[in-house]
Amino acid sequence: MIKRLQPIISVIVLSILLAVPLYFATAWAARTLGIQETTLSMREAYQLALEQAVQWDDSVQLFTMTSVDLDRPQTVDGTTGFLPHWNVDFVASNNELYHVEIRDGQITSHTPQGTASFADSLWPNTDELFMDSPDIVQAAINKGLRPYEGDWARGINFIFIRIDNQPQIIVRGATQSGLPAFYSFNPQDGAISAGAERSVSEGGVYLVRNIAELSIVEPEFEKLLPDSYNVPANISALTTVSLSEGQSAIFAGTDTRRDFLFTEQAQLFASYDSGATWESLDIPFGQADAILNITATPDGLSIFVGTTEGLFFAQGINRGKDFVWRKLEQGLPVGYITSLAISPSFVEDREIWVVIGKPDTRNSLWARPGSEGLFHSVDGGRSWEKVGSAPPNITDLALAPNTNTSTTIFVTSGKNNLFKSTDGGQEWIQLPLPDTGFSQLAISPTFAKDGTLFVATGSGVWRSEDGGLNWTLLTSDMSYPTNAAIAIKVSPDFSQDQTVVFSAFRGGLIISRDRGETWHVLDLGKLMGDSTPRAIAFAVNGDIVFAMYPLLSWNYLVAPPEDPGQP
Repeated sequence: MIKRLQPIISVIVLSILLAVPLYFATAWAARTLGIQETTLSMREAYQLALEQAVQWDDSVQLFTMTSVDLDRPQTVDGTTGFLPHWNVDFVASNNELYHVEIRDGQITSHTPQGTASFADSLWPNTDELFMDSPDIVQAAINKGLRPYEGDWARGINFIFIRIDNQPQIIVRGATQSGLPAFYSFNPQDGAISAGAERSVSEGGVYLVRNIAELSIVEPEFEKLLPDSYNVPANISALTTVSLSEGQSAIFAGTDTRRDFLFTEQAQLFASYDSGATWESLDIPFGQADAILNITATPDGLSIFVGTTEGLFFAQGINRGKDFVWRKLEQGLPVGYITSLAISPSFVEDREIWVVIGKPDTRNSLWARPGSEGLFHSVDGGRSWEKVGSAPPNITDLALAPNTNTSTTIFVTSGKNNLFKSTDGGQEWIQLPLPDTGFSQLAISPTFAKDGTLFVATGSGVWRSEDGGLNWTLLTSDMSYPTNAAIAIKVSPDFSQDQTVVFSAFRGGLIISRDRGETWHVLDLGKLMGDSTPRAIAFAVNGDIVFAMYPLLSWNYLVAPPEDPGQP
């Protein structure tokens, strides 16, 4: 049902983003100089913009108009329906878009914005076809809407759009709880067609038990973070290290890239008793706003942390010892550490491989930026060399346990390319995997014997048992969202327990105890409704630790009417 709100939500988000560059300059000027602003209703703003648009092309029709801005001083909250700033877009008969900006009640900018077809979204130019903003805002206030008090698009805002051949006026503000919300009105009679309040799903780190009895008992979940430790819920990376006393050390990193405002720094948390207690590690990550991957050395004594500010390394990760951190950058370009792999024989060969992503502050939480390339170190990360022969635009990397004197490497490249090298990256062959949207690789710890590896893709999980020459889709009986695989992990005891687990985008956690022949979907609804486990790690006793990344979702205040044409 939430898909019915997607056009509205998309317009709200786009309108906010388009106004970002105006925030600091205009807001500062208005507040500092004490400017008295001239406000206009929606109808008055439309008529002013139309006068300008018809001079450009007299065939223009209204496409959309919005008052969602970041440059409005806090003294204006929109509750009267009159606002100083409006953005109005028209489309001419030749499909060219014309954008008019109104600031302080006056047109300050009017420019063509390229060519596109919006025929299904246009509306004839007559102000008799929609109610004016003062009347609409009063109706929304009567339903309990109040000004949104955040820094972004604060107050009450208005958007006029056309959805499914019907014009809509969206009034955006907040509910009494302070969460962003909106109501959508029919502009002809003022009837409410939909309404929703934004909510943030609960994230954090969880432990799932009873893995060996999935067919008998529904697994039990234990929340590890955040709870009473004042830890952010946005955990993005995990790793575990087995301790001699039968406990697991768990390391969890955060991602602060939320709501398009990147001001907080990433943090790394550690537990040395399988998640019972936690501590924050003091790490010189600089301005890193996300930890993208965490990997411990096979002996469990050192740890590598990949961030949006580069690669960091620490020794002595046992409890009670001071961490000695250093940034590894000799030979590495500036960029995101999007993938990291340590040689299974690291203690002897000191080999590490990383993929560097191009810096991109608008990088999606799920998609990876363009690649700067694959880099290799043979001295534990002190110095690096670029693997010039590697495929371009690598998105993920995995190393197979040594099958001979050379390292076997698998990489995904772009959306639909999978490559393999059996000589440490000197030469590569493309593997015949017929899919797109590769997410992550996972390799059997006994690859030298069984040749098994898995690939998580947007349409499911694939398995090869001959080193990548032939593939089987293991999730052919699943449908979206359950098959939209993101992260995938193979049990360290795979040869005995045959366990593999993957997470699905908004589809939960899915586990197999027979090499992927059959799957059990774990019900995560009790943890969060819109469930997306972002990172997975195996703990002692076969338990699984996973991080639920908090997602923005919407709860209906007024559900849209059902479409009788839909099943």
